[in-house]
Amino acid sequence: AFGMGAIKILAKDDVNKNVFISPTSIALALSMVYNGAAGQTKTAMQETLRFQGLDISTIDKESLGLANLLKNPDVGVELSIANSVWARTGFSFRQTFLDTVVSYFSAKVSTLDFSKPTAAGVINAWVSANTKGKIPSIIESPISDNVVMYLINAVYFKGSWTDAFDKKLTENKTFTNSLCV
Repeated sequence: AFGMGAIKILAKDDVNKNVFISPTSIALALSMVYNGAAGQTKTAMQETLRFQGLDISTIDKESLGLANLLKNPDVGVELSIANSVWARTGFSFRQTFLDTVVSYFSAKVSTLDFSKPTAAGVINAWVSANTKGKIPSIIESPISDNVVMYLINAVYFKGSWTDAFDKKLTENKTFTNSLCV
């Protein structure tokens, strides 16, 4: 339900535009954030992610199980999901949150001086390495003084169809994603 909702929101502005997202990746990243949420933020996230009736321990264990299930899904598929938390030097965060994102989401946790001009390059290098260069940068320099943490999820996918399309059974037609909206 969350994945279809995300596609509908992202595809609504232009039905003639292709939209390619990973609802699983988005859900895993937001599940990490959910571990640090409280109050109204946590309630809103619970509703958005459809987590009603689930305790955080179950969510974390299921997230870990899903990530493990997605490793090496098929001989012809290369899929990697990487998570990271980049915290501004000088701020402290709950250790239980940091331990959870490492244990259940295999996140790289780093403290970084965001005021340095090289800070964005460090994060971008991690993103580029974890997407095999497909996303060379995601953060612009200089990093705003208002930013205290980045939580980043990077996905790399390369695969071929198990059953390839038979070109004789296809035809050229206008493509729209109007069924998603």
